Amino acid sequence: MSDDGRRVFVLAFIAMIFNGCSGHPKCTDLREEMLESSRQTDSQFPDGNNEILTKFSHIGNVRTSTGILHVASVSSVLANMPAPRGKAWIAVFDDSRNFVGRQSCGASPLWCEGSLVFLHGLENNGETAGNAWDFSDGFEARRLTLEERYGSYLEDNGRTAKKPDP
Repeated sequence: MSDDGRRVFVLAFIAMIFNGCSGHPKCTDLREEMLESSRQTDSQFPDGNNEILTKFSHIGNVRTSTGILHVASVSSVLANMPAPRGKAWIAVFDDSRNFVGRQSCGASPLWCEGSLVFLHGLENNGETAGNAWDFSDGFEARRLTLEERYGSYLEDNGRTAKKPDP
């Protein structure tokens, strides 16, 4: 190796060392940002005294006509009760992690797929029964829909097997 080649190699090595030792931008925790946004913006967020947060889990993203929404499964219990009762809801955030809104749910949110948030079993919002919230037209235009998916809901709960074709 020539002197110029060694010099380039040594300079490149020194640059890698300094680059590796320099400060990197802080990695952000999506869940923590969403949780903080909920605490600051959601007027119904548990206060920690009368109502206690028991779950705040980022379960995925949904695609809408206007972009991506981040989804969290959230639950809380009322404090100081012999048999605590609670609430469960889906919290929705924009791509900047700003709280957009919440959707109450009796069935636990499980996963996101496309524009859908699948639930564990059926939910009834008073008008429709379904197992998935569809956010394809955005948060304000969300709707409950019935989508058969193993792990969420099957019409016959998977109890009957299909008869083989003759």
